[in-house]
Amino acid sequence: MLLFALAAGLAGHLFVWAGPARAQQPALIGSSDDPRENIQQVWWERRQVLDVMGGFSLIGAQWRTATSFTLDLDTRPVLARLRGTLRAGIYGTYRPDVDEAYDLLRLLEFARYNAPSRARFYLRGGPLQRMRLGTGHVVDFFNSDVAWDERTVGLEMMWQGAALEVSGFTDNVLFDGVTGGRLALTPFFRVRDPRLRSLQLGAGYVTDLAPHPDGVPRFTAYSADARFVLLRSGALLLAPFLSYTRYEHFGDGLLLGADLYADNFIDLARFHFRLALFYNGRQFIPAYVGPFYQVNSLRARILKAEDFDESNPQAVFAGVPLAAAGGGNDLMTELRILLFSGFEFYYAFRRHYGARALSTFHFRLYLRARRFSLYLGQDRGGLRGFFSLFNDLGDLTALVFQTDYRFLGDFRVFARARYTYERLDDGDDGTERYLVQRRFEPFTGLRLTF
Repeated sequence: MLLFALAAGLAGHLFVWAGPARAQQPALIGSSDDPRENIQQVWWERRQVLDVMGGFSLIGAQWRTATSFTLDLDTRPVLARLRGTLRAGIYGTYRPDVDEAYDLLRLLEFARYNAPSRARFYLRGGPLQRMRLGTGHVVDFFNSDVAWDERTVGLEMMWQGAALEVSGFTDNVLFDGVTGGRLALTPFFRVRDPRLRSLQLGAGYVTDLAPHPDGVPRFTAYSADARFVLLRSGALLLAPFLSYTRYEHFGDGLLLGADLYADNFIDLARFHFRLALFYNGRQFIPAYVGPFYQVNSLRARILKAEDFDESNPQAVFAGVPLAAAGGGNDLMTELRILLFSGFEFYYAFRRHYGARALSTFHFRLYLRARRFSLYLGQDRGGLRGFFSLFNDLGDLTALVFQTDYRFLGDFRVFARARYTYERLDDGDDGTERYLVQRRFEPFTGLRLTF
């Protein structure tokens, strides 16, 4: 934690002075403005909050007792949250909680550089939650905790100057997973014309450094994009964008869209609406590095739960392999409303028009009030169309539900539910195999504030 703070502070002093930020392009990447991580109520107040709780844990079909803690650290250089849970039942301690040294690192939910309000430098460590790189043509809603017991702690950063923007991420601080970056230039930042001045040209690179089975190519993507602000009305801006992406050894695709957004509406809210069209070639799936990438990619697959049989070596997988994608077109609509007081509504649906079930859905809802907080996040893949959302939850579903309620003094009731994945033995060809897993944990506990 101390090393993280020193690195963040040094980077902030090195980078922030390099040039004034562009007013029309906020430093938004990954979890940079996730309201759940806004633990600093007012800038001059420093509060440390400790939740100590106990209760029961249902994982799969087995109940266990559990004890848990959450610690929020509010310091000048770093905002951080630590969370840990220990479970035990009639068969002993739940092994994935304590079976490797990396579990100590998994106690970190997030640690982020507490930058000055005018700084254009962002640095965060922790499991990735909602990573989007650039336009999201390659990396969109990517997370590193979809398989909860196998979650990895990564890094994400962004710096903006007058003419240059640098952003990057890795899903593991060991740098043995998905890693990517993007450079963007604003070549006409000194001209008078506001449209020309806002033109941004970007180039991105993403690769997967994790071990792959023999004969399986490493996923690598190259992208180029351009955007500018076409219209401005007060705090509201309209910004068209264009992106081209190629997956090495596979296909390519084109993205054309526009963002309508207001980053700061009278210091109350942030608004974002996106409409985008995707033109996909064969062997190309837009936003392939998405919420299910760690369990459904070139090196990993999800087993169909209804067809799973431990005694049957013939595995049936869910999802569409990249090599089997037949191309087609997609239409994406996205809406996000963020109230700085503690409310978020986030909806994104990409409708695929083609022979394969490749439509995707993302939803986030967060509310923080005086006596309670609530969070609901859902990602779904393998959909045919919009009405598929009303079908039963399939194998390509990730869900997180968290709530706490203060019922007496500092005593609270906590509830957590998660649709995640458990890792099974690798297949004969070395492919990582995962199976859906359901969790539910009701707790009661005490909140202490220092």
